[in-house]
Amino acid sequence: MSVRKFRAVDADAVAAIAGESFEAATWSRESYLSLGEQNGSLALVIESDGTISGFLIGRRVSDQAEVLNLAVARKHRRKGQGTALLAAALREFGRVSRDHG
Repeated sequence: MSVRKFRAVDADAVAAIAGESFEAATWSRESYLSLGEQNGSLALVIESDGTISGFLIGRRVSDQAEVLNLAVARKHRRKGQGTALLAAALREFGRVSRDHG
């Protein structure tokens, strides 16, 4: 499994994962696309065997960061993928803080 930045071509897979994840906020495909491009936002996906199996959307506002949405596909849950996404987000938010702090 590997974590990488969200790309526009990932929007359908991310929306499908959110749709099967009742705990996650369900947004439109367009919302994922626009959030992935907003200043201060962070959009990550995790891939397993070449397919997207989870995502995290977050944002940084001033000196704080928040996770707006996070989901892992049902068949990939309980395998550390959510933890990997959160760890990558914390690293990225920490890097941004050091670069702009």
